[in-house]
This record gives sequence, structure tokens and C-alpha cells, in this order.
Amino acid sequence: MKHTNMIVKTVLLNLVILGMIFATACSWGVFDPLTQPTNIISGEYSFGDWWEGKVAIESYTDAEDNEIFAFWMEKEEGSPVLIYFHGIGGNLGTYASHIRFLYEDTPFSVFAIDYPASGMSKGNRSEEDLYAAARGALEWVVDETGLDYEGIVVYGFSLGAALAIKLGTENPTLPVVIDGGFTSYGDWMPTISHIHFVLPGENKFDNLAHIKSVEGPKLFIHGTDDRQNPFWMGKALYEAAEGKKEFVEIEGAGHMFSPQHVIDNPDPYALIKEELRNLVKDP
Repeated sequence: MKHTNMIVKTVLLNLVILGMIFATACSWGVFDPLTQPTNIISGEYSFGDWWEGKVAIESYTDAEDNEIFAFWMEKEEGSPVLIYFHGIGGNLGTYASHIRFLYEDTPFSVFAIDYPASGMSKGNRSEEDLYAAARGALEWVVDETGLDYEGIVVYGFSLGAALAIKLGTENPTLPVVIDGGFTSYGDWMPTISHIHFVLPGENKFDNLAHIKSVEGPKLFIHGTDDRQNPFWMGKALYEAAEGKKEFVEIEGAGHMFSPQHVIDNPDPYALIKEELRNLVKDP
């Protein structure tokens, strides 16, 4: 009997220890996809023929001392600029078709950054590191072009929406685009991880709270069949926002539209470009 009790106590102790290890791992963000390796490349970006002569590779050092690399696609001097923040996975090459869509047949030059530890960029991928990289991008564009914030649009896709929203809270006249955004990291994590959400990590990305403080004009874009950041999240952000705002619902689109989707269903994409033009003065 004593032997049995000892075995039971040992098993329970081991379970407690395992539970503590699991809880610590959760709280340290071990299961957080933001901390997981992404598509990191050490050499030059490779482009198809379309990109030749259009893209310059630029870099800057942000407030966290991270070296951040970016695409700079300048049209003509004085053109409004769209700053593009991509999703959680991959690097700028992953989002090339999205960037091309935003550059073609629009008045915008485009500045698109790779996050710390993405592409050729250096540093750590934490919420604060990403915010620092976003602030550095805005500073770079202002210094390079001399534009005020009414001539610059920050466009955030998925995770990037959090960066665009954050900049909007800090710069009252800045136009902000939220494409496939999520309400908060805590809401989003269960859609891709059935483990991490047991305990919150250090990354919050509380977009639902932050959007209420964005005073500039806002454009929300969301596909009705988005399974990664469900459609209700985009609507919740839109409803929480105050001031000038528009919502473009893309019927049947998933998380990121493809060129084929644009061909098959062009109307909402023409509307997106029209709404983008409306965000800046003298487009």
C-alpha cells in the first residue's frame, strides 16, 4: 500500500512539474508563431522581369538598433507614398503580388519593409521591435520625400494591420488601411494554435483597443471567407473605429486575395484602389 501511495505521489509530482514547464513555455511565447523562424535570406532578393528598374533595396536602423531592409518603388517626385507592412510569415518576396497590386494603376510610390528577422532584416521579432521598425519606416519616408502625413498612407495586411493601427494612434492625421486585420493577438491565436492561448504571452497587439484612438481616415478591407483572421474581426474593428472610415467587403475572398481572384471578381478591387486614392490629398 505504501509502495502504491509513493507511486501515485511521484506521478502527481511529475504532472505538476510538467504543468509548470508547459505554463512557463506558454508565458515565454514558445508556441507564439511570431517567435518562430520565418523565411530568412542572406543574399539579394530575386525578382521577375516586372520588378527590374522599379525596385530599389533600401535599409535603415530603427530605434531598437535593428537594421531593416525595404523595397522602395518610387514613381515621381511628390507622389503620395503607401507604406506596406506584410503578414506574419515569409518575407517581402512572399507578398510580391500584393505589393504589385498596390503599386500598379495607383498614384502611390510604395515603401515596403521586412520585419526584424525576416528577409535580410536583423533583430528580434517582438511586438515592440515591430512597432519600432514601423516608426522607422514612417521616419524614412518623411525624410526621403518631405511629405507630410496627409500624403502618406500606412497599409497593414494581417499582422501588419497592428503596425499600421499603432502608427495611426501616434500620428493623428495619418491615413490607415487595415487589410485582413485581427482584433487582438489573444483572439487570433486560437485560430492557429490550440495551445498558446491557455496562457497569454508578452505580445498583445490589442488592435480593438488601439483602433479607437486612430483619428485619421481609415479603410478596412476583409474577405468574407478569411479563415485565418475571420471576417467578424474586421467588422469588429470597423465598428469600434470612430471618425472617417470605410469598409470594403470582398465576397468569397480568403485571407489574401490572389491575382486570379482579382481577374474573376474585379469590382471590389477597383473599389479598393478608388478608396486608396480618396485617403490622400490631391491624389
